[in-house]
Amino acid sequence: MDLIALQGWLDNASFAVLFGAMLLYWCGIAFPKASL
Repeated sequence: MDLIALQGWLDNASFAVLFGAMLLYWCGIAFPKASL
């Protein structure tokens, strides 16, 4: 297994999760009526 590629994938995945959470949080503030 390519550990460098795996690390890069994990970094990208963690960044995507954090970005998604931030986006959902911002949407919840900007559009409270539309938040689930």
